[in-house]
Amino acid sequence: MGGPFASLFARKLVALAATIVIAPTIAWTVFAGLSGQSPGQSLPSIAADYVVKTFWRFDLGISESYYGTPVSEVVSFTLPARTSRWSSARSRPAC
Repeated sequence: MGGPFASLFARKLVALAATIVIAPTIAWTVFAGLSGQSPGQSLPSIAADYVVKTFWRFDLGISESYYGTPVSEVVSFTLPARTSRWSSARSRPAC
């Protein structure tokens, strides 16, 4: 029942997810390896640590703008307001 559209959609979705995970992981690993942030760690272990902290635990760091609040908490309480503003702006008829 899937057909060609479903398979194309699934491939595009997998490619998008891989890009969202792989591109920042490679960039972080290269920059962390070159800067010496993790002496004694191999590049694969730096990459694995980044993937687990960022995508599994959603640990995005600390926001100084919100007085030391974790970024994941800032996203959770500001995202609904931003999406509602975006959706209400989109639903208004053009004048």
